[in-house]
Amino acid sequence: MRVKNILFTTAGFVLVGLGAIGVFLPVLPTTPFLLLASACFIHNPTMKNRVMRIPFVKEHLENYKSKRGLTRKTVVINLIFLWAMLALSSFFSGSVPLKAFLFTVGASVTAHILHMANPKGDGKIQKSKGMKRIGIYFEVVFNSLYLCTVFSLGFYILHTGKTEVDILFGIMALVLAAGDMCHLIPRIMTAFLKTTPALRKALGFGKLASSVTMTIFYVMLWNVGTRLFYPQGWMTHLFYLLGAVRIVLVFLPQNKWGEEEEAQNWGIYRNIPFVLMGIMAGGLFFVHRGLLSGGTEWMWAAVLLSFLFYIPVVLWAKKVPALGMLMILKCCAYIWIVSMAV
Repeated sequence: MRVKNILFTTAGFVLVGLGAIGVFLPVLPTTPFLLLASACFIHNPTMKNRVMRIPFVKEHLENYKSKRGLTRKTVVINLIFLWAMLALSSFFSGSVPLKAFLFTVGASVTAHILHMANPKGDGKIQKSKGMKRIGIYFEVVFNSLYLCTVFSLGFYILHTGKTEVDILFGIMALVLAAGDMCHLIPRIMTAFLKTTPALRKALGFGKLASSVTMTIFYVMLWNVGTRLFYPQGWMTHLFYLLGAVRIVLVFLPQNKWGEEEEAQNWGIYRNIPFVLMGIMAGGLFFVHRGLLSGGTEWMWAAVLLSFLFYIPVVLWAKKVPALGMLMILKCCAYIWIVSMAV
């Protein structure tokens, strides 16, 4: 029995140590480690009481038991430290896939931290004004940086590009940014202003416009593939057909763009041909990845990720609003696609 107590107590201290590291390294989840540590100290009540009085242990466990969210100070410190460490790691990494992975991890952990910042009570999410403001600022800053980045990449590629493929990539970037601007600017306005029928209509029109430009974006990406790999004619015809079907579905009134309750079923219907386009485009670049170099051999992965982040939002974001944060990762995948032409 004594050996068992020693082993459990040792495991408890190890878990507390991991939890302490998680305070400064947001990639590690602090609270689960501390919960496991608490269970390990069950055979040593005296040591458990001492450990549970440690300030950071007490704070996390009390927040968990009372279903309170993270404090504003904790959120800010975690986000600053997280992105500082990821930026440093990315700077010393020469691997494009690793940079993309680090950025994806950062965006995912950021989304998780902002979600955890929302205090809960009685089973209903009750957002504190401070945490809600942080989430709003993060979204506004990210959307602004995203639009500036894609527009800048588009103009830069058009200015420096020498081949037909370069010109296509530049136009792709500008089409993508223009469509997303129609959607993101109303979202930014919604973050600071009270939602009105006019603003709701503008947001609906923006979603429609971005749906069309995303379709055109992938049609142009397929055209890049036709110039590089010369796929069979029937595949190109099928791809164009899917794009046409997607655009027709987008314009149908059943989508209820701009209304307070959009038609979720039609959100699925109009995205079926879009997903098939993504599968075809990703498959084309995957099959011919050996012919590419300079990072473009990972085009298939960027296309795949853009849809992996997008599909859960279409299917479940209405029931689980936190999934909407995946759109940030989808935007990152688009930036990756466009930047491959630089």
